Amino acid sequence: MKTKGQGATHNTLFNIIVGVVVLLVLLPISTRLYAGITNSVRDTDCYSTVLTRSFETFEYGFLAHKSDIEVFCPSYKIVFNDEDYTSQRGEEKTKIKKYPDKEITEELVNKVVAEEMTQCWAKFGRDKLDAFYIPRGWKYWAWDWDPIFSNEDKVTGCRTCAIISFNLANYQIFSGLKDYMKDRDISGKLAGESGAKKMYDYIAKHESACADDYLGGENCWEEFAKHNDIAFINTDLTLESNPVLGNQKNYLVVFVRQGVKKGGTLNTYLMDIDTKNALCAKDTLPFTANKILV
Repeated sequence: MKTKGQGATHNTLFNIIVGVVVLLVLLPISTRLYAGITNSVRDTDCYSTVLTRSFETFEYGFLAHKSDIEVFCPSYKIVFNDEDYTSQRGEEKTKIKKYPDKEITEELVNKVVAEEMTQCWAKFGRDKLDAFYIPRGWKYWAWDWDPIFSNEDKVTGCRTCAIISFNLANYQIFSGLKDYMKDRDISGKLAGESGAKKMYDYIAKHESACADDYLGGENCWEEFAKHNDIAFINTDLTLESNPVLGNQKNYLVVFVRQGVKKGGTLNTYLMDIDTKNALCAKDTLPFTANKILV
């Protein structure tokens, strides 16, 4: 006859064994993901945080996710001036970078913005990690009435990776970002871990984190931008600086997730502030990851 103490001991032992097995299974996966990307990701502390949280339990992760993302994944602030541009990560010291000929050019703007987009996609795990935590376990029973989770397919989360602004003396426009990305090779080991050759392919041509609604067209990146029913995202966006009219717009590099089912649809875009506000105005997913997307 099994006593109450023996039953508890057996349950504890069983839980320990299960935990060890899970750790042995997940450790090689997390090691490969970390080793394959950290040499080429600028914000390794952000990537490491997302990766670590992906394998932790709900009980610890629920309270820690939001604060960790705010600390380890701050937005960059990029300001283009007439003779240089500045880059600031969160509240860190601002870095000043001179233009080669002390003059801003369209190619240089596209280069900087394209790098922000690829780094944003990389540091949040590309389509292999999920940069939003979905507390599905205990909250599932309430989704029928909960204002955030009642529509699993359309709930949206946004993380601003970079804020792009201009401080120029004269009116200027900068276009051709997408063509630039289609023409430029992806740098470093990002190419190796993703299989992509061009910057555009790296952020646009993925299917593992893409809802069925956006498969089958040009690619997930383009289809979501054009056909999501919240806000149209212009993937041929022209950046404008208009100091005469005081029309100095901010542009944002944003990591976007839509939907809870099947892991959701993940993408990274450059967008203006109006698009960002429309896309991310409500039903925002709050936390970071607790699962690997398969």
